[in-house]
Amino acid sequence: MTDALTAHREANAKAADDIAARVKQVNVEFIYYQFVSINGRVLAKVVPAAHVRRSLDKGVQFHGSAAADVAADRHGELFGGGIEAAEFVVMPDPETFQVLPWEPSVGRFLCRLYRRDDAHTDPGAPFGPDCRGNLRRQLEALEARTGYELRSGCEPETTWQGEGYDAATRPGVSTAYHAGTLEQVREIYQRVIRYAQALDIDMIEGDYEDSGQIELNFMFDRADRTADRLITYRQICVQVARELGIGVTFMPKPTLGIMGNGCHHNLSLWRDGASAFADPGPAPAAGEPGPERFTPLPLILGDAVEAFADSAFARAALGDELHALYRDFKRDEWARFCGALTDWEFEMYRNWIP
Repeated sequence: MTDALTAHREANAKAADDIAARVKQVNVEFIYYQFVSINGRVLAKVVPAAHVRRSLDKGVQFHGSAAADVAADRHGELFGGGIEAAEFVVMPDPETFQVLPWEPSVGRFLCRLYRRDDAHTDPGAPFGPDCRGNLRRQLEALEARTGYELRSGCEPETTWQGEGYDAATRPGVSTAYHAGTLEQVREIYQRVIRYAQALDIDMIEGDYEDSGQIELNFMFDRADRTADRLITYRQICVQVARELGIGVTFMPKPTLGIMGNGCHHNLSLWRDGASAFADPGPAPAAGEPGPERFTPLPLILGDAVEAFADSAFARAALGDELHALYRDFKRDEWARFCGALTDWEFEMYRNWIP
């Protein structure tokens, strides 16, 4: 039986001529081979474009801890197996090849992860902590089992900070949707949208919201494609911030006194080109009680980590290896937070007694 790594190589071999020709045609000199860590960071190696055929066949290799950002726990041990962790293979998906619009000499592939051919256990199998590959496998299994395709659309909010981009304010009045403020940040949204369109992201609308916060939306699609585009969108925002010499963050609460950055995810199941469960009646009003409401989620990271650790659903969706790695990472993060002193604690207690 052909293992997953071999099957990926065979698929890449069929596309190798077309990819090599395109790389030559667009004069790309360097190619990033990218994957997404368990924390949503993009990690990559750069390979001269002359070696694209070799990389399509053999992939590139990373240390086993790279799936968790080569991060160490509070005891100094690398997540993902320590310093002795075996390397894994990063295999490009040919259909994801694109040229970076801000630097046409550089292209990129999005990749999936596998155990090496010579691994002691499960050689050539999908690498458990591969977030992107796991999502794709789960979607394929869902469609095979039910006939439904999961589509998603998201609404990413980002906070931009820099001289000349502060909105005019009035006490008690939101800065949201003001046309004048949109003009003020025109250079930001135009660059982001143009780069996104050049990378085949179908941008559909956007607005200015709270102080420094811009939301630019793109068309919904199959959930794995939307996930790829969200990661790419974030990279675009960071590139635009570099070019303009300003800051950008996706942090949920970058500063007190303003709304945080959210990212609504809208999910639907499709069959035969139609949303299979769209309610033909009017949608319920926001906040209206109904069967679609969920049990409240934990409000503190510590409680959320333990709920995640105990969730059979999360374990089944992510697989044992990815679930355990993410659980351990977040438990360590919570322990570090509990051991840290905050500005609030100093302000409240440092000089209060006697």
